[in-house]
Amino acid sequence: MKAKFVLSQKKLLAQYNFLKEKCDIVSYSLKTNPVVGKVLERETACLFSVHSYASAMQIEDKSRVLFFVQATSVDKIEELLLLGVKSFVVDNTNDLESLLETVAHAERKITLYLRLRLQEHSIHTGKHFVFGFLAKEVNRLVPELREHP
Repeated sequence: MKAKFVLSQKKLLAQYNFLKEKCDIVSYSLKTNPVVGKVLERETACLFSVHSYASAMQIEDKSRVLFFVQATSVDKIEELLLLGVKSFVVDNTNDLESLLETVAHAERKITLYLRLRLQEHSIHTGKHFVFGFLAKEVNRLVPELREHP
């Protein structure tokens, strides 16, 4: 039997508005529930956190995509840039270097977010540090990246 749920658009939009009042940016992880993503895209100014090219293609307005670069090929990054993706999240040095090289080659400006490594307590990881740069790396990179063309 396939699982089913009832989506209350009224409740969804109330939750979005609650967050919007308290945050600078609201971003929804599209892999959580693409149906919710479609409602949010249609009814709000929400951004969308995506981890794959296929997920990015589900969003019509690519300028609302926050793309998490995780061993993404240069070709896919170039294609995302051409489609209008302007915001990228990186959590390691290799992906950062690859992204910066691709962006420089494409002569495009992007918004770049560095993912900070935090201790995670979840069923899946236990007490592990999973993704992201160490705080000292972020503190070193931010001044450098601010000056990056």
